[in-house]
Amino acid sequence: STAAVGWFMTLLGTIRSPTRCPSTARSCAGRSAGRSAGNGRVHPLSLAPATVGDLSAADVVECAAAAGFQLVGVRPVDPLGERAAVAAALRRTGLTLLDLEYVRVMPGPLTDDQLRTADTAAELGARFLLVVSDDPDRGATAAKLAALVDRLTGSPTVPALEFMAFTQVRRLTDAVGLA
Repeated sequence: STAAVGWFMTLLGTIRSPTRCPSTARSCAGRSAGRSAGNGRVHPLSLAPATVGDLSAADVVECAAAAGFQLVGVRPVDPLGERAAVAAALRRTGLTLLDLEYVRVMPGPLTDDQLRTADTAAELGARFLLVVSDDPDRGATAAKLAALVDRLTGSPTVPALEFMAFTQVRRLTDAVGLA
């Protein structure tokens, strides 16, 4: 199996006052989070979890809904332990889970925690499981991506390899080369 490399950008909307959702996430005031493409279609925006990093994953979902977003990304500290609360928040708000952050690929085999994170992304219906690589062995990174693709087959979730200057996959061309 070949590894699928997803490249996408989570667009951030503007949250009006208050600019940070409180831990209750219910008093977030915002506007409809979407941008017009100029052709009458609105491209939905997603609230990225780092923008409200002090909130739990479930509270990020609540905050995104209160601010008018249609999509949300989460970065649970304990993916398995937080799964039920995130699932309940997604059901309650009707939001779509764009991505679950993240599996950090390191030298050596995928760990049980990394595999549980992938399973959690699939069970929550995330479109993407964000993956970053700190493994300098490109062949090993490609093999681990392939293993994640295989594990997620049949679910709505696909791995999305993020390239960042401070990881082993620094540029788009590096990511595409692993596909």
